[in-house]
Amino acid sequence: MVSGLNGSRGGRKAPAANSSGGSSVNPARVADSQKNDLIHPCWLRELCRIYRAGKAATKGGSPGHGPSSFATCEPPPATAGRRPAATRRAPRLSSQAEDRRPGTGVGVSERGVTMESHRRATTPGNPPIPDSFPGPRAADDSFLEPVEKNQVPAILLDGKQLASELRLELASQLQGLVAGGLPTPHLVAVLVGDDPASQVYVRNKHRACEAAGLRTTVMRLPADTSQAELEAVIAGLNADATVHGILVQLPLPKSLDTRAVLDAIHPEKDVDGFHPINAGLLAQGRPRFVPCTPLGVLELLHRYQIDVRGRHAVVVGRSDIVGKPMALLLSAKESPVAPEVCNAIVTIAHSQARDLRALLLSADLIVAAVGQPEMIRGDMVRPGSVVIDVGINRKGDTLVGDVHFSEVSQVASAITPVPGGVGPLTIAMLLRNTVTATLKSAHDDVSLPSSPQ
Repeated sequence: MVSGLNGSRGGRKAPAANSSGGSSVNPARVADSQKNDLIHPCWLRELCRIYRAGKAATKGGSPGHGPSSFATCEPPPATAGRRPAATRRAPRLSSQAEDRRPGTGVGVSERGVTMESHRRATTPGNPPIPDSFPGPRAADDSFLEPVEKNQVPAILLDGKQLASELRLELASQLQGLVAGGLPTPHLVAVLVGDDPASQVYVRNKHRACEAAGLRTTVMRLPADTSQAELEAVIAGLNADATVHGILVQLPLPKSLDTRAVLDAIHPEKDVDGFHPINAGLLAQGRPRFVPCTPLGVLELLHRYQIDVRGRHAVVVGRSDIVGKPMALLLSAKESPVAPEVCNAIVTIAHSQARDLRALLLSADLIVAAVGQPEMIRGDMVRPGSVVIDVGINRKGDTLVGDVHFSEVSQVASAITPVPGGVGPLTIAMLLRNTVTATLKSAHDDVSLPSSPQ
């Protein structure tokens, strides 16, 4: 406690004045004493500057600094108990034995369920995803430096392989349910107009349904179908007890009101999860049908053992179909998939973000769903983060995502490709929602079991 200008601090006696009114204590010694009592407010910045200098020396192989990998350097004693923002935890190879679950491509290890593709990725020279993400960077702008290449190649999160395994699991479950008396799930897809991309999407969904043992019907309507005519078709499907799921393929012709059409679908047959009642249930933490793309992302994170609890996730995009439900699912207390894919600290970024790069550099997990080809570049992603690219855009004769794959894959620890990433999982989750709708129509409050925990 300080008493007056010359009072004692921490029990120290105040300097006595001499007879001439001056101080009998050398002013330089007083200054040195005050330095011992007070910590300069910029101490953390200076320590980090020194630590970064040590990093540069380490890369140059300076004597006394050990291996050349910065991740193995010990922090200076002054920062003990507080990991500097630049410190990265090096990925570790998995040496645990695994066995194969019969009849599936999924392996079981002491750590839990792993993908077959993940098993291939964990061979020497291609380490798995780190057990934990690096902590968030400090808010200080001095930390927003150009990012470095990751020390190991990014793991490819193979959504196509996972979707194939999920469809096999679903087919096996459905076979037992139908044998037990459940009616064969029936999905009706409504296609208005002749948009080439929509034709391909509906055809892929139709094939996936048949392969999994679901019944599917495609209703093709001309592009000049009126709003009243389309809503009448949907009303008929709502009343048909043999129809368990209704899907209206988007986009619709510009002459139609998309929101009114989606609202016309009965909430209990809305397997896309777009109806406002289903969206409200999701916001309240008691989902009936989860939108297929965000649900597929959760399944991907779970199967690759990516734990987001307490980590910073940035969702780029705020659409009702992907961005908003993705943020709700990641930040929820409970997950419809697994406990490790919820309770994240979520930030939603959109077109009005003033400094998107700064937001992304603070993220442990990035979900890109903004619809801008290759918008997220390598210098916008921190080393070791996980990147999920939901976007699919045509660039010339090729398909690209919202993430510049060749750049970001050199920085991230794991990334989804485009195509072959999230897209196939969207269809797999549509099939799961259709089977869930069939179960709910036969038995209230019954849902299809989720993936193995």
